[in-house]
Amino acid sequence: MNNGTNKQSLGKNTLWSLSGHMINGAGRMLLFVLAARFFPPEQTGIFFWSLAVVTPLIYFFNLELRLSYVTDSSGKFSAGDMIGMRLLGNTIAMILITCFALFMGHKAGTLTATLLILCGLTRTTEAIADSFIGVIQKKEKMRQAAISFICRTSIIIVLTILAGYNQWPIWTIPLIWIIAVALVNRCYEAAIARDLADIRVRFDKSRLKQIFRESLPLGTFMAVATLNTEAGKYFIKHYLSNADVAYYSIAITIINGTMMTQNGINQGVLRRLSIFYHVDKKQFLGLFYKVLSGATIIMTSVIWLFWGFGREIIATLVRPEYSQNLFDKGPVLMIMLGGGLLIIWAMVIGDAVVACREFTGRMTSMLVSLVTNLFLCYYLVAVKDMQLTGIAWAFTCSAAANLIVNLYYLVKLMEPSENERR
Repeated sequence: MNNGTNKQSLGKNTLWSLSGHMINGAGRMLLFVLAARFFPPEQTGIFFWSLAVVTPLIYFFNLELRLSYVTDSSGKFSAGDMIGMRLLGNTIAMILITCFALFMGHKAGTLTATLLILCGLTRTTEAIADSFIGVIQKKEKMRQAAISFICRTSIIIVLTILAGYNQWPIWTIPLIWIIAVALVNRCYEAAIARDLADIRVRFDKSRLKQIFRESLPLGTFMAVATLNTEAGKYFIKHYLSNADVAYYSIAITIINGTMMTQNGINQGVLRRLSIFYHVDKKQFLGLFYKVLSGATIIMTSVIWLFWGFGREIIATLVRPEYSQNLFDKGPVLMIMLGGGLLIIWAMVIGDAVVACREFTGRMTSMLVSLVTNLFLCYYLVAVKDMQLTGIAWAFTCSAAANLIVNLYYLVKLMEPSENERR
């Protein structure tokens, strides 16, 4: 392989991956900001809470199959096997979500039940589309994936603005999301993937069992990681209010947007990191340090921006009460942005660990992080009555725990093997 061509190909693929994920992340941020701007905090809080409830479940049953497929250098599983596993997992997840939605409908009202079901369908639709993105990523053709993200985002934002100005009910927001993702997937992603791999759906029991066994740590990791991010919303809804869920969610949205941008870089280099680890660890570390440096620059820039102009930015984007609750009642947003920097570092290190095909390390890191988060959320909110500030500190401390465990596993993986010592 020509090294110059190799580097050029990696650079272009990473640039396209970054562009697509940046647009997708910015679009997701804008979607949530528009929801917070057009709808009352009480309704917006229910929408954000519904997403927080269904997302960990959907992610668990989808087993983070894209990462598993992309890093499968030996080609044990076909794209059709992965799609079959997705369909099976999504069906089980939606049955559970529907049952819970019916229960909550009697307890909290029709709007809550409707949003739970629609948010569940939103995540399952994205999960199916992710299978086709995985095929594109494995072939290192992230330009096509970027175009897909751009199309999705454009449709969602235009229709969300239309919904807001025409005062459509808030449940139309996840419905718009579903339609946009399904439309782009059917008209674009599926056609591209079909030219790159065999995407015929397969339900071979033995292969599905093997996929499940190998990918369970990744699925558990994604569920726990999301649960860790969303845990604060459960405590806020129980001890505070739906409106407080909305305030906290805007802070999380800013961090998630930055994380999606970083994820674009990580996904662009993941395949190459996986190859370098098994061929040349010096190249692996060189690429890893570049990604880590870029991540630090991105997140510190966001922190600087909101340190200087955060109050004005939030007040301009959404309703005044968001700025008051994120700044005037304690430095909630700035505490969480500090945690965001720790999470970004943990993401880069964790994806490097996954590139080495070490999946249990990330699961362990998130379990430690989740336990830390849950304990501190209860202690700081229920016991100490620190309200949103307590949730923010719990979030940041859990991010620190996540970083420490991921770093431990990476150092362990970098230790020379017996053959290398000789």
